[in-house]
Amino acid sequence: MFELDDKRLALFDDLERHPIIYERTDIAVTLVEDRDGTPIPDSERKEEWCQAYLLKDYRPELLQRCPMLQDYDRDAVDEHAYVPPSARDKNVTGDWWEDVKLHVDLPKPNP
Repeated sequence: MFELDDKRLALFDDLERHPIIYERTDIAVTLVEDRDGTPIPDSERKEEWCQAYLLKDYRPELLQRCPMLQDYDRDAVDEHAYVPPSARDKNVTGDWWEDVKLHVDLPKPNP
């Protein structure tokens, strides 16, 4: 979790294309570690509210193409690993969101 000011929140909204692609949504989470990575005992854990970017109105076949991850390990390397923009194939273009969302109402670009 991150604490963001309004300026940074706007940057994240832009990055995640909120609310067109991902929707920023309130969710409840239970923290298992403190800010320093120290485990929080079960008896001291409490529910916190935060916001997350969720993909809604997605194509159902996405659930068949990728395995369900019980835990995310950013150090794990497999065919589904995140690829930062700087490492992506520059020759691949197109509207990738049409492969993901059922309905996409993107604003028309300015001429």
